[in-house]
Amino acid sequence: MKTFTMIPRAVFVVLASFLSVSSMTPPLARAEGTACESRGFDLATCDQYFLDDLRKRGVPFTDPGAAIRIGHGTADYLTQHPTMKGITAIANRLIKDNSNVNFTVQNAVNFIKVSAHYYGPPGLEEQLEAAAS
Repeated sequence: MKTFTMIPRAVFVVLASFLSVSSMTPPLARAEGTACESRGFDLATCDQYFLDDLRKRGVPFTDPGAAIRIGHGTADYLTQHPTMKGITAIANRLIKDNSNVNFTVQNAVNFIKVSAHYYGPPGLEEQLEAAAS
């Protein structure tokens, strides 16, 4: 996976109007036809790879089911908003919603990257990389 080079700086952009809109919260729904599934894996295997990748990157989570649902919601949102503004809005929301576990900017970046890799449609990672550069 490529790195999103501009995200750490952009996350600090004030997006109060986005954070106050309840529709910005990622939906708790499963995506159909994810990039992981397109590589021949079933959804349960994709979920396990997703959780393993989060652990390897040091992204904190306490409820695997919630992490999976939020990962799907993150990918779904970014599929509809594959822009720097969309990336920043999701990153800010992840940091705000996980402040009790000291969720950092890097944690948010990693969560977004892993979500797009496993749960986004094929090509989402490339769209986000282009948006972030």
